[in-house]
Amino acid sequence: MAEVESGEKDIPTSTDKLFLLLMFVVIILSIFEYNITYFIIYSLIFVSIIKIYKMKKSSKLLLFLMLLLSNINLAQEFNGYKYIIVSNPNNKSEGEDEYFLCSNTSDYFKSKGLIVVQEKNMPDELRRNPCLALLLEVRSDFSRGFGGNTSYGVSMDFRDCKQNSIKKFRNSSSNELASAQKNYDKSLKRCFNDLEKTLENYSFDSNLTPKIEFNEVENINKDEVALKSYYDNSKLDPIEGIYKTYKSVSNYKLGIIKVGDFYKAIVIDSDFAHWKQGDVKAIFESTSAEGVFSAKYFLNDKTAIETFANLEGGLINLEFKKPNGENEDVKLLKLYPKN
Repeated sequence: MAEVESGEKDIPTSTDKLFLLLMFVVIILSIFEYNITYFIIYSLIFVSIIKIYKMKKSSKLLLFLMLLLSNINLAQEFNGYKYIIVSNPNNKSEGEDEYFLCSNTSDYFKSKGLIVVQEKNMPDELRRNPCLALLLEVRSDFSRGFGGNTSYGVSMDFRDCKQNSIKKFRNSSSNELASAQKNYDKSLKRCFNDLEKTLENYSFDSNLTPKIEFNEVENINKDEVALKSYYDNSKLDPIEGIYKTYKSVSNYKLGIIKVGDFYKAIVIDSDFAHWKQGDVKAIFESTSAEGVFSAKYFLNDKTAIETFANLEGGLINLEFKKPNGENEDVKLLKLYPKN
């Protein structure tokens, strides 16, 4: 008579099967929330559980994985961010705050410990490292269904410095209160309730801050001393010399020298650690119009912008549109040589 194999695998119980079903639902929900991080985590755990069924292991290991999953700290989702920038695309002019969504949302995040800042008034630390900020778009939407039923919705879209979606959801209030403002207030409050689990143990941790990778730019090995020596001992074109950004939130000190048929602006000093001494910040090429140059200008994140530059009385002016649609006006004031 054949002996019964002592290591026979456990048979999944109804509880185990229910847990697997719940895990599958969580994975699907993570997709709809556009949360790739949790999608990966839950999927790996789900696969691990499936493998357990194929191994000769005790179901206690399954319980261990359940406990591990239940103790994932959702607060770490925002712990890599010290600042938050709140915006509403529906606001058409500066100072507008549709249904007070931005101000009420800003107050909520202040109460949770994040520092709320405006994109046009960022502290030096954030300008040097934009990945310290969580970007939030909060907006309202209105829809009318059959039978006159109306829905007042508020959606939130959280992104990082690379524009990767971190969390996205929407809540609504349908004809529940007398005014549109009160309905939007209720929808917004429901959004805050959804965020409570994520923010209940919020604590900034720089180790969790996303790292941004910058494009490579040309580097010319010259410091300020070498540049001044070049200026003092060479016949210069009017654009050549040492310049500093003028009336700008981003501070750069640049030295412009002629290299072949081009004029290259070399970084002497800047507020940003990823801009090294000698990095080429801009490239100018003469045109048929006196004082007008074709220019390639590198933004703070080292993205290249094609534009034109005007040189007049020791001041270089560049105007262009940034990738996000904002207009930028960069002014470079000549410091050296004086004549």
